[in-house]
Amino acid sequence: MPENEKKKTGRPKKHPEKEFDTVDEQSVDKLEMSKKGDDAPITLEDLGARYKKTFDMIMNADAHGASGEAAKYISTTAMQYNKLNPFLQNQRIKNLYTGAKDFDKARILEFLQNPGSHEQELRSLAWSQSGAQQIYYNILRRAADIPQYKHYVVPPVLDKESEYESDAFKAEDALVHDWLRVFNVPATLKTMALEVKREGKQSYILRNKFVGEGKSRKTAFATFQKLPTDWVKLVGIGQNGFLVSFNMMYFMNIANSPADFGEFMVKAWNDITSKGVVYRDENGAGAINFDLAKDYSFSYGGVSYTALIEQKLMGKKARSYFFWLRLPADMCFTFASDNSNPWVAPDTMGLLQKLQELSDYGKLAGLIASTPLTAVLTGE
Repeated sequence: MPENEKKKTGRPKKHPEKEFDTVDEQSVDKLEMSKKGDDAPITLEDLGARYKKTFDMIMNADAHGASGEAAKYISTTAMQYNKLNPFLQNQRIKNLYTGAKDFDKARILEFLQNPGSHEQELRSLAWSQSGAQQIYYNILRRAADIPQYKHYVVPPVLDKESEYESDAFKAEDALVHDWLRVFNVPATLKTMALEVKREGKQSYILRNKFVGEGKSRKTAFATFQKLPTDWVKLVGIGQNGFLVSFNMMYFMNIANSPADFGEFMVKAWNDITSKGVVYRDENGAGAINFDLAKDYSFSYGGVSYTALIEQKLMGKKARSYFFWLRLPADMCFTFASDNSNPWVAPDTMGLLQKLQELSDYGKLAGLIASTPLTAVLTGE
């Protein structure tokens, strides 16, 4: 230190302490997605719509130049992505049932006077009331919960008693009981009973798969796969109940795969599309080649299943196409709470008008209670 520079005495100056951000463990960070240039948050519905638009573009790409292996690769890739898209698959499951909808008393009376022409409206109303009226839901719930669904196995009648001791019979008997264990009769039928009671009739495809051979043969899965109610039409009565036709245009929706309904649907859809009976037009919309479709039939297991075309005008210009294919009677089964009529509508439809009156009464009571004049008169 230079001699001419005096050493400063005293306490050194205090320096301000550096401030650090504190972490509040009680706070909750919120992440929001917003549209560019807009403060409005993006909802799950918006995101689902964007996914659908993207997959539509992928699915329709083969209609705009791609051909051969390229087209096959595009379609296969799109289907794989669709199976992984939670928005599409969630909507697919919801569409297995008729959507809920409310109606006024005049419309309900009209539906009840002619149930056969208003099946979908009655199902929609039943769904709405089962959500709005706990009394109605309890009625449906009791109808499904009270039965115990006990079951037993009746073995085949064999010529000799010794045949019941054979290894082949024991292996088959073990497989039957294993199938019943996997199928889970009480849980499966209880779910089906509630579905049937709510919508009147339900159609299911029996699906099961076995693995292994001989004594080691086991049941991989066994279930009744529900068909979407709005895409099914009762077309006859057979030994096992009502016969069913299915609208194959259901698979024009990118979220729906024939593989969800087993081998028959997969082969039928491949046959329909490979022959050009059903195709996508230049706008990507589903269309039918009427010349090919009018005489179309599908052969499966040595049996031919016929198809029927239906076209409906939706508004002034838009048209909706239906391609009804008959389903095998030994594969598709229809369960009903009332088999005395062909209406696919709840057998509790007579309660729907009264339930609507209860809803109207509840709204009226709320309006009266919220009126200022009521508060003055009651002193509340």
